[in-house]
Amino acid sequence: MTSLRPASLVLVLSLLAGGGAALGQGAPAPLPLGAVTKGVCAEGAPTTYALKVEAAGILAVALSGESEEDDLVLLVTDEDGQPLPDGRSDRDYRGDKSQEFLAVILAEPGTYHVVVELASGGERAKFSVSGGFAPAPNLATATPDPDGRPSRATAIAVGKPVEDTLGGADAWDWFKLQVAEAGTLTILTKAPEGDLKLEVYREGSYRTPIASSDQDLQDVKGNESVTIEVEAGQTIYVRVATVFSSEEVVPYRLVTGLIPN
Repeated sequence: MTSLRPASLVLVLSLLAGGGAALGQGAPAPLPLGAVTKGVCAEGAPTTYALKVEAAGILAVALSGESEEDDLVLLVTDEDGQPLPDGRSDRDYRGDKSQEFLAVILAEPGTYHVVVELASGGERAKFSVSGGFAPAPNLATATPDPDGRPSRATAIAVGKPVEDTLGGADAWDWFKLQVAEAGTLTILTKAPEGDLKLEVYREGSYRTPIASSDQDLQDVKGNESVTIEVEAGQTIYVRVATVFSSEEVVPYRLVTGLIPN
């Protein structure tokens, strides 16, 4: 892929497997965009690349596995590991499970991650990945979302309702709460307008929720509910998101309750 990067843009290979063990060779090394990089990943042990940009723009990434039997997934996330909008590809280009590509808007300067996962196939998968970045300041978010990432999550207390809004560039809100006692935690949203989705995550793991709701309780698209078991002292992260992007402002209420064991 032809490089579209400014000279200061660098792709850093993490090559981290489970438990901190490295796949591939040695310590992480900086690699410029525009070059084809070879890597290895294993099921449950994705390979991660860190990308630092100084301005908003568009990142394009192409992934090619060596074996058609390996089903690879390509992700672009923020620094917290939260997938970006349109930041996941499992489209199997031309019917080949090992071929993926995507283009995603990076709306803020900062660090982003490119992740290669092995969904199924052999014990390990060899692949080549390449990327290009085109700066586009006009795509920058005018005001960074204060609660748009797990690291910026609003701290809330169990049992105290919270009121907030979504809409426009604010596609989701993050909250975190720490439970004092073990028990059953219920989290729900109430919104007379809009279509919401409720997701719950473990601390430090923001790619796949441990529970989610898009069931439209009482046939109201903004009413969602999740119930999970929690341990004493555990911190839970909650994401409230709009199902469809819209400029319309959607007010909602987030309610939590704990039944101790």
